Amino acid sequence: MANCNAAIESGSESGETLASLYLNRGNLYLVKGQHDAAMTDYDRAIMIAPGYAPARLKRAWINLQMWGYGNAIADYDAILAKEPKMAAALFGRGVAEQLEGDLSQGDEDVAAAKTIDANIEQKFGDVPRLLAVR
Repeated sequence: MANCNAAIESGSESGETLASLYLNRGNLYLVKGQHDAAMTDYDRAIMIAPGYAPARLKRAWINLQMWGYGNAIADYDAILAKEPKMAAALFGRGVAEQLEGDLSQGDEDVAAAKTIDANIEQKFGDVPRLLAVR
């Protein structure tokens, strides 16, 4: 964390490099269970580099787990506008759509994601828990 802080505070980085520093620090906060701090850093990364998909994926995943389905879908939509075949974004959006009650669109996105990556569901470890609440 100290290295990320020092690099961010140095002011010598910009663009996706700076966004990746915020992403990495956000990931460290997430590991520590500090979800609010992680979300703040993911938000900063996205403000710096709006097209930076890794930060949007992380923010969307946290929103998905925290019942912010609309926010998750918005991030997945932004990713898919640039990378329409990204299995993780399709799968995540599909799950969020299912949880919002749009089962047919959600099923369509999940199926499309599985066509691209047959193992995508295993990469989303909490999906059975999330879907159990719908």
